[in-house]
Amino acid sequence: MKRILLVITLLLSVTLLVGCDSKVEILPDTLNVIYENPRYENGNFYIDTYITNGFDEELYVGYMEFGIFPIGNDTEVAGAGFDINETIKAGGHIEIELEFTGSYVFVTEEALGNMGFSVDDLELYFWLD
Repeated sequence: MKRILLVITLLLSVTLLVGCDSKVEILPDTLNVIYENPRYENGNFYIDTYITNGFDEELYVGYMEFGIFPIGNDTEVAGAGFDINETIKAGGHIEIELEFTGSYVFVTEEALGNMGFSVDDLELYFWLD
């Protein structure tokens, strides 16, 4: 009975772990950034990102710049450059939480709301250096 429970537990664990990765879409022949969970906390702005590698070989990502804008608006909410310094396997991805602090947050949560937007109305732009 213990073995059966152990096997069931292992199968469920593997299924849940595989399910976590399935939300990250990796586009062929593309280095891409997918973000989720945009949020303000204590005046800072955070996003969880997945940097994906759709190429057939591993890629080193050094420095990247990010800008966050309301959809259809050219007002930058937050923007900064980050040293990623990671090698991403072919067909793989890495997960990084980005924190925009102080002078890199250009629009407060209140001001964003006054503009008629919420954090769910934002889009991410990125540049490689």
